[in-house]
Amino acid sequence: MSNEISADESQERAVGFVPGPTANEIQGDQISQSSAEDWLKKEQHSAAQFSQKYARPYINVGQSSVDDVANTMYKTINIYAPNAVHSDVTVDQAAEMELRRIRATYVHPRPYQRALNILNTRRVLVLWGEAAYGKATTAVRLLLETYPTVFRLDPTTDIDRLRDHEFYADQGYIIDTYSAESAQQLKSFLLGRLSNTLQNQQSALVITIDAKVQIDRAEVSDYVLQWRERPAYDKLLEQHVTWLNPTFDEYSLQELRQLIAEPQVQEFLHSNPRIGDVCELAALLKRVLDNDLAFDQAIQQVAFFADNEVQEWFAKPLHTLRERSLMITLAVFNGATQDIVNMADDKLYHLLEPPSDPEQPHVAPSFFESVRERFRAVCASQKRFAEKTQFGMTDTTVIEFDNPALQRAVLDHIWNEYPRLHTPLIQWLGQLGCHENEEVQGRAAAAVGWLARFDFKAMLNELITPWAADERWQPHAAAALALGVLAYDDTLAPNIIELLRSWCRAKSPRALKLTAILAYGSLVGERFPNIALQRLCLLTQVQRADPIILDEVMYSVVRLFLARQHEVEHVRKVLESLVLWTEAPGYTIAIWTGLLIFLRLAEVARIEAKPGEGHWPTLLWLLMEDEESAKRITTLWQRALANRLTSRQALRNILRRWVRIVDNDTRLEPAFERLVVALADTGDENDRERIVAFLENRVDDPKDQSRIAARLLTRI
Repeated sequence: MSNEISADESQERAVGFVPGPTANEIQGDQISQSSAEDWLKKEQHSAAQFSQKYARPYINVGQSSVDDVANTMYKTINIYAPNAVHSDVTVDQAAEMELRRIRATYVHPRPYQRALNILNTRRVLVLWGEAAYGKATTAVRLLLETYPTVFRLDPTTDIDRLRDHEFYADQGYIIDTYSAESAQQLKSFLLGRLSNTLQNQQSALVITIDAKVQIDRAEVSDYVLQWRERPAYDKLLEQHVTWLNPTFDEYSLQELRQLIAEPQVQEFLHSNPRIGDVCELAALLKRVLDNDLAFDQAIQQVAFFADNEVQEWFAKPLHTLRERSLMITLAVFNGATQDIVNMADDKLYHLLEPPSDPEQPHVAPSFFESVRERFRAVCASQKRFAEKTQFGMTDTTVIEFDNPALQRAVLDHIWNEYPRLHTPLIQWLGQLGCHENEEVQGRAAAAVGWLARFDFKAMLNELITPWAADERWQPHAAAALALGVLAYDDTLAPNIIELLRSWCRAKSPRALKLTAILAYGSLVGERFPNIALQRLCLLTQVQRADPIILDEVMYSVVRLFLARQHEVEHVRKVLESLVLWTEAPGYTIAIWTGLLIFLRLAEVARIEAKPGEGHWPTLLWLLMEDEESAKRITTLWQRALANRLTSRQALRNILRRWVRIVDNDTRLEPAFERLVVALADTGDENDRERIVAFLENRVDDPKDQSRIAARLLTRI
């Protein structure tokens, strides 16, 4: 596609600007093999690569959230039928790890049996209640009473699509945090129709709705249960710690019960905490039992005690404006280098500093101000660590809170307690979110996503949408990251899904589309992979395409794959989507794009073979590691070789590299042999001749003679 982009446009991209709306479009009949070659030669840019790193303090990536996103693709119906009256609903299968966790740790509160009775009788249950009361977990546990697994429906599914959805036999379904607009349209006759459908299929559906959404309880009284009771916290905490450490013996269990009986733990449990906070304490207590963390340090990191510490700190009048400014700065830039912290603090302080009195003499800063004392005043300290650079290892100084839980606690406190700070904070974060330094930009954007939980409309209008509508790549990445943090909030997730859907409409400005694509290729896509892959595919189902849009769609799918390429369930989902993508009838651009994504993955995705033994292509590793993935990879190889637009690059570049790799590592031979034999044995004589000619060339090439090619010729 590089022949469609001018030199001026390439220069603009290099400095972070998006080409204007006059960029040439390409048509399906304009695409050639050279177009594929040009794109595969491009260096993949790194937009949005920082998402997970800077979002970690706000979404706990790698802990509980992994259970929510590592789902197996079940089906995506009608995503290739845009003219259908009602496209079907995106469906995800809940991960087995999540189901095991819920089976092992769920504690039944008193209303559980009543909820089970409604579900067994009506086949439809609506759980309506406050956030963080365990509605989603309860829904899954109720369904697991009858069904071995659970399927999640898109929470933005409207009433028409829900009514027309084809429910399968003997399956449990959940819609978690149903969108407010659809929830308010639930009526008795509609639920009755769903009930009859599910009864005939011997299936069941649980819908959870946030208490802030007003529903007509009298209208749906036969199906709704107000969920406002939490389980016994002591038991919940004990079962979570036990599940995290399956090697527990009786001695360890007694030690755990002693920790739970500690006054600080009991004070926390009696504060009516969120269930998620109890799960975080469980992870901390496991570290105490493993001797990785002292008990006092663990307690300090509990949100309840961190909140109290922050409240006490800000209540002390002896803290100066300079110290308060630094405290707020660290809440956004905790773990950043000292230079970044100082820069950001100066910007915030000048926004907060009252006008100077001209009659007062100017006091110059002291050259002997102690850095150690300065950060100690805000409960932080300097830490040095070795960082790898292009010039080798070097020491770097970062600033961190002594208690990492203070980061979120400070942000929560200043937003909720000091409304007059909102305007300067938004102005400050807006400036830093467009900063040329990636770390500054990423940390500011992640903080915006966290604060948007308190005032979504203000943050969307004042920061996120202006960033998304900007003509530069950096603000797009900032907006995508902020939306990614919000996507992990169950209450706001439907808003984010619907917002990005609107930004991807045909008439939406290119800048909004590009921001949505970045979001789908990062945290939003990791949280809702089926929805992201569906939307990205639809953007390519056109007769005329913007090359910049196609570029970003391809990069986003590759990033989404690479984000969790070690998780077999995740890569199955992406590969299955590409199989559906590349069989879209009548869309040359879509098929070409999907095959190029596959070839890029075959080329760039790498996974560690063994510690210290180099890396393998991830798709080649999957051929011998996972049978389901192997089937999908084989299908995609067959299509890439059969398609006139991609066959040359597939054979001459990608498959040739794989041959070299297998020649050097005999462990990969069996899987590679099965692939090549399958490619030659498709029933099409042209396919067989193509593979034979390829192998013969590898054997006859004196500079690149292949051992495995000679062996394969004897097999086929």
